[in-house]
Amino acid sequence: MTAPTRARILVVDDEPAIVGVVSDFLGTLGHEVKSVATAEDAMPLLAEWRPDAVLTDLNLPGASGLEVVREAKEQDGEVCVVVITGQATTDTAIDALRHGAYDYIQKPFNLMDLQRTVERGLESRWLAYTNRALVEELRRHERELTRKVQLATWQMKTLFELSSRMSRDLNLEFRLQFICEKGAELTGGRNSVLFLHSDQEEVEFVARAAFGLPATAWTPLRFHARDGLCGKVVQERVAIRRVGPGIRSGMSGVEAGLWDTLRPESVLVVPLVTEQGVLGTLTVLDRPGGFTQEDEDFLTLFAGSAAIALDNAILHERTLELDRMKSEFVAVVSHEIRTPLTVIKGSLEILGDDRLWSIDERQSRLLQGAQANCDRLLVIIRDILDFSKLDSNAMAMSFAPASIREVLHSAASDLTTLLSERRLQLVESVPDSLPPVLLDEYRLVQVVTNLLSNAIKFSTTGSRIYLSAEQRDQDVLISVRDEGEGIAPADRKRLFKKFSQVDSSATRKFGGTGLGLVICKAIVEAHGGAIWCDSEVGKGTQFTFTLPLGGPESPARGSTATAAVESRRLA
Repeated sequence: MTAPTRARILVVDDEPAIVGVVSDFLGTLGHEVKSVATAEDAMPLLAEWRPDAVLTDLNLPGASGLEVVREAKEQDGEVCVVVITGQATTDTAIDALRHGAYDYIQKPFNLMDLQRTVERGLESRWLAYTNRALVEELRRHERELTRKVQLATWQMKTLFELSSRMSRDLNLEFRLQFICEKGAELTGGRNSVLFLHSDQEEVEFVARAAFGLPATAWTPLRFHARDGLCGKVVQERVAIRRVGPGIRSGMSGVEAGLWDTLRPESVLVVPLVTEQGVLGTLTVLDRPGGFTQEDEDFLTLFAGSAAIALDNAILHERTLELDRMKSEFVAVVSHEIRTPLTVIKGSLEILGDDRLWSIDERQSRLLQGAQANCDRLLVIIRDILDFSKLDSNAMAMSFAPASIREVLHSAASDLTTLLSERRLQLVESVPDSLPPVLLDEYRLVQVVTNLLSNAIKFSTTGSRIYLSAEQRDQDVLISVRDEGEGIAPADRKRLFKKFSQVDSSATRKFGGTGLGLVICKAIVEAHGGAIWCDSEVGKGTQFTFTLPLGGPESPARGSTATAAVESRRLA
């Protein structure tokens, strides 16, 4: 890069003839030239005129030309200083170079040599300026790039944290409000409104949440995909931002009414887009000075993750609703079946009473089989009803202090006939010293009965079943162990899953709904305890559960259970 053809040059010399020749010559080259005779006269011009080049004699009346060199370099580090020396020594000229002079020429000198020296000096000056400007530009780009990297890192970190916080709660209302608040917070807006697609045909999008606005201002808001700013955002799937007097341009009547009420200075609307389409829009209002491109870009990124979170919450809400409807349907059907089944069971019991009727052995066996199947159906219906209550959190519990020994004995006595038929021996090991436990006696009998029934099903004829209880710290451990065929590790993972059985084949030996252990688990956990299974193939199975002595609200509840379950998880 070459120097400009015109430069400001200051000549400092006390010899009028030299000053005149040099000034005229440099002037013919197109430069602007000023001249002074002393260093004292040169100082103000160095500060005010800011010359591009300085030609100075070293031997001046008063201050030395070295003072001119020093002052010129202090005023402008890139100024081209050429020393003109006549009587001064070479050492003096070299000293001037040390002070920052570009070059020196000796009197008398050739004007062409002077021209070449000045042009080289000016070119060096402009190259230095250019290099410095390039370095500054590179530094500016570096600072800008660093700022953008820091901003992108902060944005990604913020989005990750916000997504993590949203994922903790699938509740739709929570996520709607959270997105509104964070949308305003991230962009500096004072208010925000979130619209979601509606199932109503006549109204496509409805305001579902807002931040910083009274309910009366936003609850009536709704729009069609063809109306206003929000409609344009839905159709084009791009953000829109406006500021200043033209903010109302293109608004729908509903939007304009809101704007007239709030009188915001600025608006930013972004779409909430999922794979299925536009779920809704997020409108942020009233950032002082208006929203920036960075605000738009960041809110668009946030809206992307927010749309996914809302879509998941909507699906979860619909799933819960379907689950609720299913539970209600199952409960109604089960109740309607149980009523006539109870009548049938009573009739069978009357028909099987040999005091009232004369029946032969074959008829008696048929009636006993019918009664047994009625009992089985009633147990299945009870399980389904209990599961429906658990699934909808509607199972009531009544806690009262009770003796574990009496509860376990009551459950075991109900199965005496079944144990006798299978020729099984029940071994009870329940110490009298166990303290009372706060529990729901009916539900706990249901748990123990279910565990004992399973043990009876899978025990070989003539084997033993062990029912035991013991106190550990603030918990009571209750175990049911059999000597049956055991359960493989892969099958144990399915034990406490609903509608799941170890033998799920069409030819399985034992019936049932696959809900018994699920119900047991729910009842035990409602008591503040935990349940788990230990089994070894060919040697039997043991189910163990814990009950906190103080009931479900006991401060130390679950300590033994948590440790036991954790140790099995790690194993």
